[in-house]
Order: sequence, then C-alpha cells, then structure tokens
Amino acid sequence: MNRRQLLSSLGLAAVAGCLRLESDGTSTTGRSTTTRAAGPTAKSSGEPADPTTQESTETTNEEPTETEAAVTAVELAEVWQRDIQARKLEVDGDRLHVGSWGSIQGIDPASGRTDWTIDVDESGSVDRFTVTSEDVFVATTKADHERALFSAYDRESRTRRWTARGEYGNSFDDPRPSGDVVAVTTGAVDAKPDQDGVQNRGSVAVLDRETGERVWQPTGYGGGDGTVSGAALDDGTLAVLGSAVVGYDVDSRSERWRFDDAISVKPPLSVDGTLYVPLMGDVQAVSAASGSVQWTASTRGQPTVRPRLVDDVLVVRTGDVVETFDPESGERRWSRPTTGPSYAPPVALDGLLFTFDEYGMAYANDLESGRGLLSETLTEERVDATAADPENGLVFVGTADEVTAYRVETQR
Repeated sequence: MNRRQLLSSLGLAAVAGCLRLESDGTSTTGRSTTTRAAGPTAKSSGEPADPTTQESTETTNEEPTETEAAVTAVELAEVWQRDIQARKLEVDGDRLHVGSWGSIQGIDPASGRTDWTIDVDESGSVDRFTVTSEDVFVATTKADHERALFSAYDRESRTRRWTARGEYGNSFDDPRPSGDVVAVTTGAVDAKPDQDGVQNRGSVAVLDRETGERVWQPTGYGGGDGTVSGAALDDGTLAVLGSAVVGYDVDSRSERWRFDDAISVKPPLSVDGTLYVPLMGDVQAVSAASGSVQWTASTRGQPTVRPRLVDDVLVVRTGDVVETFDPESGERRWSRPTTGPSYAPPVALDGLLFTFDEYGMAYANDLESGRGLLSETLTEERVDATAADPENGLVFVGTADEVTAYRVETQR
C-alpha cells in the first residue's frame, strides 16, 4: 500500500500543507520547522532527501562516533523460519508473541518452537495486541464489516477472562491498559455502498480491566464523523487521536484539552506523561496532563507507523524516510531515505537501528549517527511485522507467509 492508498483508506486526501497543534489549543496550516516550547529555535529540517542514496541526508553528528569506528558492516544471518502469517510481533520476557489469523502463538525466540497457542477467533485477524506482566489484551479485526472483537487472557494460564464487541469492524491501535481500565478503539473505513453513514467513523471505549464491561465512552472527538487512529492512557488522561486530538480526564470524564483539525493518522507514543503525536507533516511532543505543546518538528512526509523511543532517540518512519529526533528538544538528529514506505515498526539492537520496507529491503543504521551499515533485499514479500530480542541478539521479520529469525553479525 503506497502513501496515497493509505490516505484514501483513512478517508483523507493529500494536501500541500499540514495541520499541527499549537500550545494554545488552536491549529494552523503549513509545514513547520522544529520549534521548542522555550529556548532558541532548532535548525530547519531543510529540503526532502534524495531517495537514491543512503548518505544523501544530513546528520547532526559531524564526527564519527566510537560505534561507527568499531562497526563497519552488518549482516543478518538466518537462524530459523516458520510458515506462520505474522500480523504483529512482540518480544516480552522469554517469548516471541506472534499475532496471526485467529490466534496468538508463544514462540521460543532462540529455536522457533511454538510453546503455546491462544485461539482467539478463527474469523478474524489478530494484528493488535498488548502483553503485560499478567495479561494479554487482543483486538481482532473482523471480516465482512462485523464489529471488532476485544478479549483479555490471563498470561500464565492463557484462559480467556472476557470478550467485548467494538462499535465498528477495524481497530487501528493496540488495546491500552492503565490501572483498572483498558482503552480500545474501532473504526470503519471501507463501508459497503448500502451502509450510508458508516464510512470514516470511529469510536473509543474505556473498559474495566477485569470484567471487560464498558465503563465510559467519551464523545466529541472529530465531531463523531472521523476515524480514530489511536489512543493513549497517561498521567490520568485519555488522549484520542484522529480527525481531532482530544484529552479527557479519566476520573471526571471531562474534556481537558482539544486540538481541532489536527489530523493524526497513526497512534501516539506515550512515555512518562508525554505524548509524541504523529501528524500529517509534523511530530509533536504534548503534555498528556495539560495539552501544552513542548516542541514541534517537521517531518518529510506522513507517518506510516507509531513513533518509537529507542535509547533516548525518537524514531519516526514517514513514507520512504527514516527520521530521528531528540525526544527532549525535538531537534533532528539524522534522516535516511529507503527504497519504499514501511508499515512495520523500526527495531533497535546493540546501538543499531533496523528498518524494513514494503519491497522486502532491510536497512541497518548506527542509531546515534545514522551511518548506513546494511542495505539489501531480505525477502520478496512485504514486511508487515518486526521485533528484536537483545538477549539472544536476534531480529524477527514477519510477512503474510512466514516469520524469520536473524542473528545480527557485525564486521569491525
């Protein structure tokens, strides 16, 4: 799926400008340079990168780092491969969790052996789930416009604790547990012609963590007619993203802050009271409690996955570019073009950042400097899911047909 198809699937159209949040709760159009809430303005991001070379874009590290001097090249050596459809991969503890059609499998990362399987729903795709120390929360996207299915399982026994139905058929974000509740989102973007009024609608609900009963369903985001791209629970705030960005007080269930017309097509990253919000042409750091904008940084395109924070580096995947920022100031560190867009999250291992695109290309960059250390075709399939296992030195790559484990080998 290219960028235009992604926009179309969300009921949005590409526009010359973008919408970004202002600290006073208003929205403006136009591309922005990096802006801090206080202090000097950071450097402008400049012109878009030339996608024909990995070394064509700028980096703020002018001198080689110790890591660069030590590592000259990276190879990915196949360890094992399984014929399993992979919609999402997540390493937690001593297991690689694989979301597939109708199930989640717990796989031994080193050997590829399936140790257990949770049969969720044979008529749905498990591409959204969250693993905690005690629970596994699952969002199942249903076919034929049925309503999405949410379920909770005990992690140790893998027994189902509850099941709940969403309002629409798709979920664009993982379930978000916090305290005694879990936030779930649904949306409809591909309604049939006779389902007038359903297309491009979204909802978010707050469920009881133990029973799955609906505790609260906020209203007023996006005027009720915009797809919800994601949500976050942080610092007593439920943040809902979509055709508007709205923060609600979880206890009082009242609106805390709002940014109208701030279009976000991917879920936010929530870290210790700060929301990293991906917008159409910008990424912003926003206080979850107050909604104040801490900084704004322009990006080279529309985000294709949730931002990630790795070793104090904020990684943003936009179109066919990998971009990194300082999470405290928003200052750009480096950016590198890739052959095509990616819908799998970047992963990091031992100071290296690995990214994959829809053409099966694999890239490795030094996380601090952006220096390119690997660029090769890994598979002929589109990469849909990725994960890393630092303990075993492995990177996992999932496609529609298989999951493959690779050992990271470096040349010095």
